[in-house]
Parts: sequence; C-alpha cells; structure tokens
Amino acid sequence: MTGSEAQNLILRDLVIASSASVGSISNYGMVFMSVAQYVGNTTGITFANIKQLLISNIGWFANNAGTYETFTGTFDFIQKQGGFMVIDGTAKGIDVSSNPTVAKAVLSGVSFSGTGTQYVKRYTTGSYTGFNFSNVWSVDSPGIPKEIDSEATGNLYYDSSTIITLSITTPFKLPVNTNALRLFRTAEGTGVNSENRLIYEGEGRRAINVLGSLSFTATVGSRYTFSIYKNGAKVVGSDVIADVLQTNARQSVSIIGTVDVVKNDYIEIYVQKTTIGTEQFLVTSYNLIVN
Repeated sequence: MTGSEAQNLILRDLVIASSASVGSISNYGMVFMSVAQYVGNTTGITFANIKQLLISNIGWFANNAGTYETFTGTFDFIQKQGGFMVIDGTAKGIDVSSNPTVAKAVLSGVSFSGTGTQYVKRYTTGSYTGFNFSNVWSVDSPGIPKEIDSEATGNLYYDSSTIITLSITTPFKLPVNTNALRLFRTAEGTGVNSENRLIYEGEGRRAINVLGSLSFTATVGSRYTFSIYKNGAKVVGSDVIADVLQTNARQSVSIIGTVDVVKNDYIEIYVQKTTIGTEQFLVTSYNLIVN
C-alpha cells in the first residue's frame, strides 16, 4: 500500500494469516496499527518513508517465518508499544539493517521471545557493540537490550605512558594513552589530544557519574591536584590532592564526581603540580568510567 503525506491509514482489530507476504506500507503522513495478530505468514511487513508510524499491541506468533517487521527509508517518528514477537528458527523480529533515518523512535513494552537467534537485525552504522539501534531510539522491551540515554556508559583504561618533566603549575590533561571498552552512547576521543577523553553521545541532557582511578610516581616533596574536566573546564568539587612522600613510590588516587552533560560533551582527567621546582611524573595505571 502506497499513499501520500496528505493521507493517513488506520488498521486495527485484525487477524492476518497464511499469506506469502504481508506486504508493505509506504509514503503515508500517518499510519496507525492497533490490536492485530499475525499467524502463519511466510514473510512479514515492510514500513517505508512514513512521517508518523504508530504500532500498538501487535502479536506475532511463532508460526510466522521470514522477517516480521522491516523499517526502511525516512521517518519523523516511530512508536511501537506493547504486544509480542515470538521468533523461532531462522525468523527475525525487526530489521533495521538498512539504517533507516529516524528523527525519534520509541520501542517499549514489546515482549521478544523464542528459539531464534536474531530478534533484531541491527543497524549496521550508528549502533554500539552488543546493541541494535541508533541513538534516536528509546528501547525498553523484555528480551532485547535496553537502549536509553540513562543507560549510557563507557570505560577507558591504561595503555601506556611516558615520564614527563614538570616545571609549571598550570593544570594539564593527564599524560596517558588509553583504550576503550563497553561503550554505549559514549565514544572514545579521536584525533589530536584525544587520549584520556570520553564523549557522551546520548540525545538527551542527563547527569552522569564519573569514576576515575589512577596510580603514578613522582619526586618526593611534590604535591598534585587531580580533577575532572568537562569540555576543558574544571568540574567544581572534583579536586583530589596527593602528596608524594617518597620518590618513585607508587601513589594511588580516586576521583569521583557527578557531571551534567548534553550530547558531545566530553570528560577528561587533569592534573596540576602545586609545588614549585622541577619534578618528574609518570602515570602507571588508569581507569575512567562514566555511567
């Protein structure tokens, strides 16, 4: 079925059974589907280029085959709420592998179950390892990973560092090379001066917890202040002070804070030498977690 942006389509209280292909719906201004059951179909339905797509309380039984619902093209808004998908064998529940362009989408309260191994055929770009959708989707449905901004998390860890000689007391970014893992709606910094940097990629404003730990060696008698920085500015209340009582004895420091962030804000750990003189400084371990 193909419509136009000036047209709306409402389908409800249906049983769709035993078809070779349920078909496709495309190009409408609004499509609203509610309280439908799909039984014994060989191939599912494709939604394409719909301004507003609302799907409520739809049931897909295990005797369907193929891909139940495919989304392709461009959408202003998608909301799929309630209902269930029982996915057995080689069947697939939702296919977004064509990377549809969506302004905002919500997938909530849909139960995914069955013996199948691919409940969602994921975005091939814009999704994160172990997850299925892009950042514009809010996903909270049993059987598949939750994907909402409040679940954003990321971890940087120590890769390498070199001894530096300090004579200034200006704060500077912690000199350490880092690797990343377990990134969801966060990213590791890239390009020049991007080590020791985690970027928030969620769509909405939120407060994140910042948990940092590190160890270092330095010259006896020196003092250092470690702080959380957001976008190059110090986060008030995040300072931790460490005094070096023995040259080359490893010192451990924990830095904890809560930071308000919006999309593309980034978090780093800075250090400041607060004593006069020339000192040597080496980072020997490092971890930074945001969640």
